[in-house]
Amino acid sequence: MQEVIANRSLAARVAALVGFWTLALAGVGLFALAVWAPALAERQDMRQRVALEQAKAEQLKDFAAQWTITRDALKDEPKFIARQVREDMGYQHEGDEMLPFAVRTGGPHLNPLAVQPLAQSRLEKVCHLFAASGVRWTALMTSVMLLAVAVIAFEIPTERRIKPAVA
Repeated sequence: MQEVIANRSLAARVAALVGFWTLALAGVGLFALAVWAPALAERQDMRQRVALEQAKAEQLKDFAAQWTITRDALKDEPKFIARQVREDMGYQHEGDEMLPFAVRTGGPHLNPLAVQPLAQSRLEKVCHLFAASGVRWTALMTSVMLLAVAVIAFEIPTERRIKPAVA
């Protein structure tokens, strides 16, 4: 085998080296993507859930602030209390005419939460694709086959050739 390798031209050796490293790097890259894809997809899902929970927390802070304002008004403002009694209980003084009020919802309320999904990068989209079980195992097997073809198809010498000494 060493004789065959030694007799190859420089162009053939360079082509074999380029072919070997192309297949080897493609196999290693595909293997790495298949191994890390589930973790990266899970990380993206967690980021989405964190954004949703932060939006919920912000909405609840606003809701609590509205109720605090209502509570303080009920404690300290007689005009607010009188209005609440007239609106909610239908109380009126003698000789007063009832004015129609807008429909009340019973105080502050939570609005439906609308959170925009986080924008995904190309890598995150590919990771979601590779996180699927079938695609992941196919990519793992393909990467192993690429590495095997790189080692088998290209005869890359593993030891240095010693040039014969010219006497």
